Amino acid sequence: MVDQAHEEARPEDGRPVNIGYGLEDAEAGRADFGRWIPALESLAPWEMQKIEGILDELGGGRAARAGLDIALHDWLGKRLGSPLYKLLGTDPDRIVPTSVTVGINPCEIVRERVPEVLQRTGARV
Repeated sequence: MVDQAHEEARPEDGRPVNIGYGLEDAEAGRADFGRWIPALESLAPWEMQKIEGILDELGGGRAARAGLDIALHDWLGKRLGSPLYKLLGTDPDRIVPTSVTVGINPCEIVRERVPEVLQRTGARV
């Protein structure tokens, strides 16, 4: 089933594509969290190594997993009264400005989206 979902996902048809194991969209993320929650309920948010082990066993999308990971780190930073950049040991003055990602799409779709993204975000080419 995973292979079928991966095979059917194509950027030219406008559907999300995952570079990994199967299709990743909001529905897939909700399904992942639905499977994970019963196994994670007894853990504290700071037990990240145990959480990672459970996610390794249960599998799931990388996007949902990344979302959970950053949420746990953000929660921990708030609990400690420390911004996430301090928790991660980074210096904000040394952080390179981030880029805006348009996505992996055919050229014609990228050409359509770039002007809108530039206007909305104020990003520069």
